[in-house]
Amino acid sequence: MQGSFILFMLFGITSAAIAVIAVLAVQRKVRRCSDRKRFSKAGGTYKGYAVKEPDFREIEEKPRSEAEITYREKNILDVKVTYTNKRTWKGTMVLDNEHYGTIGWRYVRMHPGQVEFGFKRCVLEPDGNRIFLIDAMYGKEVLARDRRKV
Repeated sequence: MQGSFILFMLFGITSAAIAVIAVLAVQRKVRRCSDRKRFSKAGGTYKGYAVKEPDFREIEEKPRSEAEITYREKNILDVKVTYTNKRTWKGTMVLDNEHYGTIGWRYVRMHPGQVEFGFKRCVLEPDGNRIFLIDAMYGKEVLARDRRKV
């Protein structure tokens, strides 16, 4: 009698553990899908426009760069920006939420012994058409999907 009770308890505990593991796996998958839906909106192709000094309110008419942003995972995206002078920087965008984040970046194909890197803050518009980049060294830049919406 006691042996069957222990067997019954062991079966109950094992079943409960399997149920908890299944629920956690489903929640993880739902969270991953939710992250992709929230953060992948920023992915796509953009044109980059300089913001005129000294007041940084007017945006240049002619684009100075092309950008490609690709969703990687969770709240992380890859960024590649190529300027008209053929200089390119690549970076990783980590979004704090759907509208704000930070990009760690570096220029590629530098001369031996040279490095150029830094951080940019980014602000994403809710409609997903523009991303504002703020860099202490290089100023401000606007990435836009559609020039009419700059």
